[in-house]
Amino acid sequence: YAQNRVVRSGAIYHLFARLGEQRFEGLDRELRGIMKEKGVREEDPFDEVVARAQVMEFTKEHRFGEITRQVAIEFERNLGVDAKELEQGFLEGSRIGATPISRGAALPHIRLPDLKLAEMVIVRVNELCFVEAPDFSGKISLQGPIHAFFYLISPNENPGQHLRILAQIAGRIDDENFLKDWLDASDEQELKEILLRDERFLSLRIRNNTPSSVFIGRSLKDIRMPEDCLVAVIRRRGETIVPRGLTVLLEGDRLTIIGDAQGIEQLNNKYN
Repeated sequence: YAQNRVVRSGAIYHLFARLGEQRFEGLDRELRGIMKEKGVREEDPFDEVVARAQVMEFTKEHRFGEITRQVAIEFERNLGVDAKELEQGFLEGSRIGATPISRGAALPHIRLPDLKLAEMVIVRVNELCFVEAPDFSGKISLQGPIHAFFYLISPNENPGQHLRILAQIAGRIDDENFLKDWLDASDEQELKEILLRDERFLSLRIRNNTPSSVFIGRSLKDIRMPEDCLVAVIRRRGETIVPRGLTVLLEGDRLTIIGDAQGIEQLNNKYN
C-alpha cells in the first residue's frame, strides 16, 4: 500500500494547490506536515470515518447541485446539522475553487462548529456529472466527468486532521486503477474497501469447512477480536447490515473488519 502513502501529482497535488489558493490560517504549516508524514496519523480515525460513511448511488443523470442537496439532507437526517447550510457550504466551496477535482473524483468538504466527529457521505455516479468550478487560470468551467464524490465534514477544532483525511482520499484517487475499481465495485462494501488502507482492514467470507466457520451462529458480542479490531460492515444476501452486538453471523456473510495493522494480520493468519 506504499503507493497510497506517497505524495504525488494528480489528485493530491490538486488538493494542495486548491487549498493553498484559499490562504487559510495555518494552512502552510499543516500542508508541510502532511507532505512530511505522507498519510494520516496513527490516531486519525480515517478507517472509522469510511466505515461509518453513508453511501449513495445515482444511476441516472443528476447535476452536482442536485446531488449536493440530497447529500446535505442525508447529513441532516443522521447528524441534525442544517441541510441548507451544508448545501450552501459545499456549493460555495466548488465556486471558489476549494473543492479538489481530479481523475473522475471530487472532494467537497467543510468544517463546522459543534461537530464532534468527522463524517462522510460517499457518492457513486454512473452517468456523466460535471462540476462548475474555476480552473487554475481562475476561469469558471465544467470540470469532469465525475463518478466519485466524497463529501467530508469535520469539527472546526481539528483542521489538521481534516486535511490529512482529504489527503488520504486524494492519495487513493491517484492510484492508476482507482476509477476502474470504483465503477466495477458491486456494492457499498466494496466501495468502502477501495478506500480503506490494506494493512488496516480484512475482508472475510464466512464459509463452512474453513477456519471462519467458527463464527457461524454466534453473535458479535460473543466473538473475541484482537484489541482495536471491529466488524465494520456485514454483507448478507445482497444487503448491507450495520453490525450490532446481538447480530448473529450466518454462513455466507462477508465481513469487513477494521483495526490496527497487527490485529488485522493476526486475524488474516488465523482465518484466511
